[in-house]
Amino acid sequence: MDMQVVKTKAGVGPKKGQVQYTVKRVSYANVTSEAILDEIKSASTFSPADAKSMLGNFLEVVKEDLLGGHIVDLGPLGSIMPKISVKSVDTKKECDLSTIKSIGIQYSPAPDLNAEAKKISMEVIDIYDYDGEYDDEEEGDDNGDDNGGGTTPPPGGGDDLVG
Repeated sequence: MDMQVVKTKAGVGPKKGQVQYTVKRVSYANVTSEAILDEIKSASTFSPADAKSMLGNFLEVVKEDLLGGHIVDLGPLGSIMPKISVKSVDTKKECDLSTIKSIGIQYSPAPDLNAEAKKISMEVIDIYDYDGEYDDEEEGDDNGDDNGGGTTPPPGGGDDLVG
């Protein structure tokens, strides 16, 4: 996973207005459902129409189950469930649907997927400042290189770096 160092200005607190640096995941184009279907087609004997139909049916069933209030187990991906945020009230009489503040969907990754995510190798590829311009200033960089990057092990260590 590519990361970039971003120069920002603190907006609140004792460091308000002070320049700081943070690491941010580089955002690339979204993977579309069409791209996923192409990958399924390449990795299986399903025709493009069969893969599209199967994925469409799967998503429709998941949506119906979510709207019915069910937790949906997605196997090795984890689970998704309806989530509501409510306001507490003092009496049972006051408690009705108007106390619901928001309704949404919550995703919980499976433990194995979470463990795999912690092993992701990351590489810093560039430094950008808060206005989106490339920043070639390397404050405090004492490693001798001038690209601001380098491969770092995944959090928690590991020597299986990719990237």
